[in-house]
Amino acid sequence: HAIKHKAAFDKKLLQRAPKEVVFKPGQLVQVYRSDLDYTFKTERKLLPKWSTPHHIHTHLLNSYTLETLEGTPLRGEFSARRL
Repeated sequence: HAIKHKAAFDKKLLQRAPKEVVFKPGQLVQVYRSDLDYTFKTERKLLPKWSTPHHIHTHLLNSYTLETLEGTPLRGEFSARRL
């Protein structure tokens, strides 16, 4: 009984939510600044929430390493949910 309910729930969830997007190396992406979502400082409300374009460098599970348009690698890994 519980398995049927879970299957129905998963089916509805997949219909509503988009599936995972997989980027290929070289594709252009922008990074979303989620730290600005819940800010109360007036000066931060006008800052852009999306970064300048970057290229995908490598893919690691559900995260990516990025590089600038000139080819300089960026520090850190970025979750696919923020791209």
